[in-house]
Amino acid sequence: MRHGSDERIAVTSALASLLAALTLCPLVSGVTWVFVAAIVVVTMMVTGIIARQLLRWWPAVAAVQLLVLLLTLLVLFARSRIVEGPAAFDLLRHLVEAGFQVTREQAPPVESTQGIVLLMAGSTGLIALLVDLLAATLRQPALAGLPLLAVYCVPAALLDGGLPWYYFLVAASGFLVLLTADSSDRVRGWGRVLASSGQTGRRPADGGMAAGGRRVGAAVVLMAVAIPAVVPGLSNQIIGGNGDGDGSGPGGRTITRINPILDLRKDLTSRRDTPLLNYTSSVENPAPLRIVTSDLFNGKVWAPSIASIPRSQKARNALPVPPGLGEDVTTTQATTEINIGPLNETYLPLPYPAQSVNVRGDWLYDATTLNVIGDGVTTEGLNYTVTHLDVQPTARQLEESSAAPAALSKYLSLPPSLPVVIGDTARRIAKDGSDYAKAARLQRWLR
Repeated sequence: MRHGSDERIAVTSALASLLAALTLCPLVSGVTWVFVAAIVVVTMMVTGIIARQLLRWWPAVAAVQLLVLLLTLLVLFARSRIVEGPAAFDLLRHLVEAGFQVTREQAPPVESTQGIVLLMAGSTGLIALLVDLLAATLRQPALAGLPLLAVYCVPAALLDGGLPWYYFLVAASGFLVLLTADSSDRVRGWGRVLASSGQTGRRPADGGMAAGGRRVGAAVVLMAVAIPAVVPGLSNQIIGGNGDGDGSGPGGRTITRINPILDLRKDLTSRRDTPLLNYTSSVENPAPLRIVTSDLFNGKVWAPSIASIPRSQKARNALPVPPGLGEDVTTTQATTEINIGPLNETYLPLPYPAQSVNVRGDWLYDATTLNVIGDGVTTEGLNYTVTHLDVQPTARQLEESSAAPAALSKYLSLPPSLPVVIGDTARRIAKDGSDYAKAARLQRWLR
């Protein structure tokens, strides 16, 4: 009876770990890592079942599972070098470093590289080991909810707006299944005393208790999902949000532009009064520096568009002429020297429009937005000089400007879900006249 109980708890522990791991899906492109993680979780489950039959000391069971986890990762990711011994561990270490490098350079969903798959499978395996240890070995399934919660909190914290509500249901259902299996085993441990007294057609008492527990658990989970949606200030927290991310694309000869908001928010919310950068310019009244252009609007937030940038587009070379700049507009070539402090960004702060950048490291430009993005480098501690244009259009040129070029049309695109009242309000404020006059009225109203 005890062995059957242990196996049942081990299986439900593995199921809970896998369901919790599914909440990580918005962080990584593709589903390859899910299959690899499932192999690792099942391996941890089987290892735990066998080890508990042979060993009675729980640290020994955990040590065996940890050793098998390492061997499993070696077989999955470094099997070509296992016979070489230390070389296999070196390969595993390099893959881990490459995975962390991807997480530093990209925002969710990141590319499903071999290093990322290793990180996801390895971390899921560790969580499965902890859940199995707490629930099956130590018989403390309630405590097993802590590592499961830790898994859910990672995407909830990294994704702008949190996770969609249905991911919470997935993670919570796994934990409830684990608690239900353990509770059923504890009730059965009382024997037939709680069962019906031989009357046919009657359900045993533990069945009634289980049904009541399931109803309570389901009600609590639904309340946890529903309350943040109706209570002001609780939306966009751990439960909720749309789960959208930025930053996917192929590797190789291109890099993928990312959303810098996560790192920028961390820098701006620091409680220390630390200068992040300073600059001197040949322009008498310089405009603010620009870090990134957010050119896509999904109805809730603006974000940089997702595309790949060829590594041939070096920022040291001449940058393209900015779209919409007419030949008759007066421009003066200017220079700005910028010194970066503890601002750790993959986008380079620049005056607009930049012509060339004298900066160390590999920095590439996006031809459509003129954003300059680091290829494996960041801004922290940089000193660089920018050659740029000081654009001085006359009021008449602005008033008589032609329609925006095709390259700028994406700034006018709106999502289908946008409420009609927004467009009606914009037309009412803009009124009639030239495009410039309409834009000026909208700008004044928004300010």
